[in-house]
This record gives sequence, structure tokens and C-alpha cells, in this order.
Amino acid sequence: MKILALIPARGGSKRIPQKNLREISGHPLLYYTIKFAHSIADFSEIVVSSDDAEILKYCKNLNINCIKRPSEFAEDTSSTGSVLKSTLEHFEKNDMQFDTIVTLQPTNPFRSKKNLLDAINSYQEIQAESLISVAEVSQKFGSIRNGIYLASNYSLGDRGQDMEKLYYETGQFYITSNSVARNGHVSVNPAPWICKNWFDSVDIDEPNDLKLAETLMTNFKKEADFPL
Repeated sequence: MKILALIPARGGSKRIPQKNLREISGHPLLYYTIKFAHSIADFSEIVVSSDDAEILKYCKNLNINCIKRPSEFAEDTSSTGSVLKSTLEHFEKNDMQFDTIVTLQPTNPFRSKKNLLDAINSYQEIQAESLISVAEVSQKFGSIRNGIYLASNYSLGDRGQDMEKLYYETGQFYITSNSVARNGHVSVNPAPWICKNWFDSVDIDEPNDLKLAETLMTNFKKEADFPL
């Protein structure tokens, strides 16, 4: 199975300008996902897709294969699925075919190598169309309507262990078949891969997330099997 590792690194970010190039422990955020991708021998090819000149220059300086993303796929409303499709088309023009695409978002700098390899093996074994990383929700959630709090995944007074099991996308990785990606999707009927590591929920979205990642990178990096 030929696997393409795709790292989508858009330049625009409203909450954190130039987020993918912001430094954490002496390296740009993007660096950690690139380094992780290079630690996975199963990848046939690794590519960064970006619309940003600085990101493309950074990747070229690292001798990383990169594709300048068309502007129509670099808007706030652009889907990751459209990026997968355009990336596959780029390689097909150069007579390169891939069976599977693994999408690694730069905003998730902490990943377990074993976790991803196990997920790829599961994806192959069950012959899934796609697979996404998820984690169990541990909080009690609810909504407020007309000034009244309404519990969603539990009943008021329930213990935490009695909650309904719900899950959220961690964004750690997305595994997509060629047929799904060619139709402009990241996932269709995705199989879930449940992540259980302490760092799985780290997603750089707000400025305070950068501070959290810096702390984790400094104090806990020896506890996981991700390359730093």
C-alpha cells in the first residue's frame, strides 16, 4: 500500500497570525509534524501543502517536498477534502499514484508513533474507506435554553462514570482511501480510532494553547514516543 502523508499548512489564521510558524521550544509549530512524518517508514511520500510564501520557503530550506496550494483552496471556507483532491491530482500529473492519504495537521504537535501505526494497521485489516482519530469526552456537557441549563450527555446528579460515552475528533490524524479523497472528502463512514494518551487533546487554536504546548514540550517530552 502506497501512503501519502499530507501536511496542510495554510498561512492565514485569525486567532494566531502565522500560527504554523510560531515557535515552540525553539522550532516552528510546523516542524514537529514534519519531523513526526519522517519517523514513519510506512509513508511513501511526504508533502506540505500551503498557500503561504514563508511556509513554502521554510519547507524548501528543510528539503521538504511542498506544493503551492491554489488560492481557491486556501480560504477560511475551504475544506480539507478539497486539498486532498487537488494534491492527488498534482501527483497524478507526475505519474505518481497513492492508495491512501494520511493527513497530519500541524496544529497537533504531539503524536504517538505507535498510535498511528496501529491505526494504519487497523484501517488495512478492516478495509475501511476512512479512519479518524477520536477521544472520549470526560466532561459533563449541556446547553442553556431560556435561562435553564439542560444536561446533554448525562442526567443531573449522575456520577462521571455514569455518563453516556461520547467522543470528539482529536485532529491527530485522518486516514483516507484514494477513492474517498478523489471525491473531495477526508472521511466517509469513518472507522474510529480511540486515542488515550494524555497529549491527544492538544490542539493549537488559541494563543494560550501555545503556552500549554511549550510547557508540555519542555517538561513531558520524554514520556511519549513522539520524536522531538
